[in-house]
Formats: sequence, C-alpha cells, structure tokens
Amino acid sequence: MDAEEMRAMLSEKPFKPMRLCLSDGEKVIIMHPELARVLRRSMIVNVVGRNPEIADDEIRIVLIHVVRVEYVSRKARSDVADPGLN
Repeated sequence: MDAEEMRAMLSEKPFKPMRLCLSDGEKVIIMHPELARVLRRSMIVNVVGRNPEIADDEIRIVLIHVVRVEYVSRKARSDVADPGLN
C-alpha cells in the first residue's frame, strides 16, 4: 500500500471504518479518519482508551507492511484506534 492509496481511503465520504491487516499478522482498526496521519512511507495511528478525546499513545505503521484492508462495521472493537464507537 502506498501513501496516496491510504490517503484516498481515509478521505472517502462517508468514511468507512477499516481494519488494516499487517504482514506480521497484527490488525489495526481505524474507526475515524482523524485517528490516522499518513506520511510518505508510514502512518501514525492514535491509540485511544475510554476517553476518545485524548490519545493514550500512538503507533507507527510502515505502509509496505499493510497487506490487506477490510471494511468493518461501527460495532467493531479495537485496542488500537477505537474512538469509543461500539
């Protein structure tokens, strides 16, 4: 996946929550586009907890390690990028 593809997916209107499947088997769900920032070769995903207004942490994902993107329902849970929309 390259940066332009990822930016396009995050910019879709209406936004569709997505699960990024990584080459190491990890999965990251992005429930809102504001939780992700795309750079040239990587992206930063905010990790939120109970308070979706404040990020607890962030992770960096190298875009070449995104092997598949799956769209998910708003009821999906993630420990990585869930803004509290269950």
